[in-house]
Amino acid sequence: MMSSTTRTSPFQTPLIVPRTNQDKRIATAYNLLNAYQEGSYLVHKTTRAGCTTALVAESLNREERFLVVVPTNKIADKTVTEDSIKYSDRDTCNVIRIP
Repeated sequence: MMSSTTRTSPFQTPLIVPRTNQDKRIATAYNLLNAYQEGSYLVHKTTRAGCTTALVAESLNREERFLVVVPTNKIADKTVTEDSIKYSDRDTCNVIRIP
């Protein structure tokens, strides 16, 4: 029998997430970016799951430069530019949006 502190997958929510926002999606993004620290990510997900917001917010928390390609202007304006900043721990961010 495994103890409650045993983690069986790098994608399980860590016991302590060092972020103000304790949302499970932010914790999952934190784990994903810790598990794979180099290279590109290709994520297959369902729509409206919060994945884009969480991954962008966590990249902002880490003060990393990143590129995100989204299919619509609404996602670029609302999800990437507004929501991700709101859900990150940063007070200010520099987001460059190219239409």
